[in-house]
Amino acid sequence: MCEIERDIEFFMLKLVRLKAEQASPETWLEAFDDSTALSDRLKELKVQSTDLLLAGPAELALLAGPVITAINEEWEVLTVAGIGFRWEDADEEKYQQVRAAAGEAISALGARASVILNVEL
Repeated sequence: MCEIERDIEFFMLKLVRLKAEQASPETWLEAFDDSTALSDRLKELKVQSTDLLLAGPAELALLAGPVITAINEEWEVLTVAGIGFRWEDADEEKYQQVRAAAGEAISALGARASVILNVEL
């Protein structure tokens, strides 16, 4: 699991805790405000993906696209739930779906990168 994936998972767990505590809307907003740095890191990841597209190898850049998309979808699920002051079963189900897609995309990128760069992961 990459660092940003771990941090997204921690944010999801924060939403679960807020639901369990029946937190006030103000507490939900505070938690969401704390996630600004994570959102900024996701934006930087998108910039790095563009840099990879320009600098190559092209094959890795093409595999990086689905990783960025999947991680962004994870973040969107959490954002929608956080803004709605909720974390329901449907949110959890959607999150697990996009998380699985992100894991597959990250694995595919890592496997191909190890072959192209001739390193063992």
